[in-house]
Amino acid sequence: MKKIYIAKKVLSSVICSAIALGTVAAYTASPAGDQNASAKTIAEIQEQRKQNSEKIAALENEISGLEGDKNNEKAYQDTLTEQQGAQSLMLSFQTRRKNAAQVPY
Repeated sequence: MKKIYIAKKVLSSVICSAIALGTVAAYTASPAGDQNASAKTIAEIQEQRKQNSEKIAALENEISGLEGDKNNEKAYQDTLTEQQGAQSLMLSFQTRRKNAAQVPY
């Protein structure tokens, strides 16, 4: 029983030492005074804003063009569907006509 008590004490001392060492290492690795701070000037921010506005306008134009293509594709799909329906109707009519010609009266 005494061996277990001693082992627990040694183990807790080792764990506490490791935590303390890790904490000290973390704080010394990145001191607060070494951080570089920078800020953009108003002119730089305005220039970046202008560039972003130009990019947005270009992307909106591209989207508008794609929407036109989408409308054209929709019209083409509608035309194909209409043609398919007409062909199905014609095939059905021809099949009925052929069957009617084969039936003796």
